[in-house]
Amino acid sequence: MKIFGNIRQQFLIRNKFTNYLLYAVGEVFLVVIGILIAIQINNWNENKKIRREEINLLNSFIIDLKKDIDLLEFNINRTREREARIDTIFEILANPSDEYLNKFIRLQTYVMEDNYFIPNQGTFDQGVSTGVLKYIKNENLRGQIFSYYKKLSNDKSDDNAIYKVTNDYIIPIIAEEILSKKIFIQLLTGKNSTAPDLNLIEISKNPRYYRALIYTLSDRAQINNWTNFKNEAVNLKESIELELKYID
Repeated sequence: MKIFGNIRQQFLIRNKFTNYLLYAVGEVFLVVIGILIAIQINNWNENKKIRREEINLLNSFIIDLKKDIDLLEFNINRTREREARIDTIFEILANPSDEYLNKFIRLQTYVMEDNYFIPNQGTFDQGVSTGVLKYIKNENLRGQIFSYYKKLSNDKSDDNAIYKVTNDYIIPIIAEEILSKKIFIQLLTGKNSTAPDLNLIEISKNPRYYRALIYTLSDRAQINNWTNFKNEAVNLKESIELELKYID
């Protein structure tokens, strides 16, 4: 009987140990599951945060691109108007007459006028400096964004060159040949002047004045560049809007 009692006692001890072991394993399992769930929730929250950052970033790009498109459209339209006014000047000089003198004077403001494109790239510059551009998941779209702003950066010199031509060559010629004349000073100030008279026939034979008009023909290259930039801005904006639909 004592033998059976020992066996029974050993069995109870083993059974108790087994139950304890199972309980311990169960506890460890629950802890592991809890950790995995916590990691999953943290990853989910982090991904959700990144998606929000991406959405905000892409919406900011859309705002910048809309401003670019609006400015480019304004520049293109305004510069085409300038071209038309300068064509009128050529027509007047082809048949100079005093009856067109006042109109000729008023048209000189268009000769001296010029427009420039300064892109809105605050979002891009900040994105590069802070590294948040990595949040744009679509690699093709990210490449398209980099390509757009790189091209703008490379072509800034074109507008800068035209700005220099306008300020260093065109305006000085117009100031000396037209703005310093009696009729312009009287129109500007409303007072009499002893400055030299403006003679359209003489201006129509003045090569220096024609040089100023010829300088303005660079507008055509400007319009072509702006049209290309506008098309690229529109395409990039549409690509971003399409990407936002997939994210939402």
